[in-house]
Amino acid sequence: MKEQKPKKPLNKFARFSGMAFQMATTIIAGVLIGQYFDEKFPNENSIYTLIFSLTFIGASLYSIIKQAIKLGNDE
Repeated sequence: MKEQKPKKPLNKFARFSGMAFQMATTIIAGVLIGQYFDEKFPNENSIYTLIFSLTFIGASLYSIIKQAIKLGNDE
């Protein structure tokens, strides 16, 4: 049987910082897409920005939680 090497703490730090970058990128993409649709189809309340922002926030939270669970199970 193979011996498991201890995981380096730097590896976890890199994965968590990558998750933060991924979350920020996803949310910014949602805001930009929403702003594009608000310019394309004008309305009073910038509803597209709100909808896309919240949708992409939810998607990024789902992805981060899924990755965190996987990271916890790997230990």
